[in-house]
Amino acid sequence: MPRTDSNSNPSFGRDSHVQQMAPGRHPASARKTKTDKTSKIATWNVRTLHQKGKLENVIKEMERMKFNILGLAGEVYAPTSDSEDVEVEKFYEEIEKAKGYLKSRDTIIVMGDFNAKVGHERLEDVVGPSGIGTVNERGSRLIEWCQVNNFTITNTWYQNHPRRQWTWKSPGDRNRNKIDYILIQKRFRNAVKTSKSLAGANCDSGHIIVMCKFQIILKKLRKANANPKFQMDLLKSDEKLKGKIAVAVFNKYETLKDLNRNIKIKCTAAKEEWINQQCQEIQQKLNIERKFMHVKIKDVSGKKIKRSSPSCIKSKDGAMLMEKKEIINRWSEYVEDLLKDDRCKNSKIKKKRRPNYP
Repeated sequence: MPRTDSNSNPSFGRDSHVQQMAPGRHPASARKTKTDKTSKIATWNVRTLHQKGKLENVIKEMERMKFNILGLAGEVYAPTSDSEDVEVEKFYEEIEKAKGYLKSRDTIIVMGDFNAKVGHERLEDVVGPSGIGTVNERGSRLIEWCQVNNFTITNTWYQNHPRRQWTWKSPGDRNRNKIDYILIQKRFRNAVKTSKSLAGANCDSGHIIVMCKFQIILKKLRKANANPKFQMDLLKSDEKLKGKIAVAVFNKYETLKDLNRNIKIKCTAAKEEWINQQCQEIQQKLNIERKFMHVKIKDVSGKKIKRSSPSCIKSKDGAMLMEKKEIINRWSEYVEDLLKDDRCKNSKIKKKRRPNYP
């Protein structure tokens, strides 16, 4: 089984060695494949593309097998069973990070060399019965990730010839295992027509191509009429329709009446509960000190006591004056007496005569 360097950092970003290719066109245009036709995607661990003539060989194999999308894994693949658990978790964190850039309505396919054996026993709707060997620790981690993220392993569900099952062989062809997979979301599982290994291609790698053929048919959504036209003439001519609408309006009105009544009942109950709480607080403050009770009453009532002007006054003789005219006259008399000045009449100041100077 291939081994990774302890300093390797699996990544699915721009700096990764993972590539996508489409024959005769720009890689990004592969996403324009029509969803109403069968598409073929594949993954292939070619180990490296730095050898002379290897890239040209891969392109020829891709054109010969008529793949729409081919994911190439060079020197980057999942940590092996000899790797630390920290590296494994970091690998799956990178996958989660890549998923975060996608939208929920996108069709997500994860494929490549996972260095994991998931076994040959069916497990829910994640692993099918067409695997190889027994599940190992890395395979259990892959299955766990698929269960959490609702993915299924496509190339474990189809009964193919044994040469269509294995994906990697050791040097000297001593061992063969299935460690390369194509994962797809469970909601698109029925769109997969087949998934298998193709041993016909060769690029000096221990891995062989894993292919998946699928067909996704998307329904066309019709836009609803934004401004529906109401046929008001039918209300005059169709008595049956008129009766139905009248009943519907009446029921709607009764529902609103019941709702309004329930709101009033709840508001009244809430108000009574609040008043009872305030009364209890006033009673508690009464037991402590009366002035606190008066402050609380003023806060609850929300009203300030205004002193009204007196409605009667006394005359000079001490008699009570009740009539408005008498009260006005008494005030006038009071003001005149208040402002009256008799100092000039009772003045005894004598003027001094100017002395006669010689």
